[in-house]
Amino acid sequence: MRATGRTLERVNEVYNWLVAGFRREQIVRLTREKGWDVSPRTVDTYIARAKDRFEEEAKVRRGAELGKAIARLDSLYAKADSRKDHRGALLVERERIELLDLKTPREGDQSDVDAFLDQLLRR
Repeated sequence: MRATGRTLERVNEVYNWLVAGFRREQIVRLTREKGWDVSPRTVDTYIARAKDRFEEEAKVRRGAELGKAIARLDSLYAKADSRKDHRGALLVERERIELLDLKTPREGDQSDVDAFLDQLLRR
């Protein structure tokens, strides 16, 4: 199906219906009530495109939200540290470690530790 202006408008409307929690059956009924004169299969295509949009937005938002959360934690840490609030700074750091899943060893972590220790020994 080629994406015409009308198709994009309809996908946007279906997207909003999905956001509102409407199920497929309700969406098919609404398209009939609006006089769209489309088959249930076409409605399924609109739904699929709307769901693709959810996935795209999730990708973009996850990165942006993660960045915002890290920046906020860094700011809270700096404020706690400047007040000599060691307990608060530690709580913020624990939250950051949890958010970034830094407790879980990753492939290559040991080699990073080994390289760091080698540099210390060479000094």
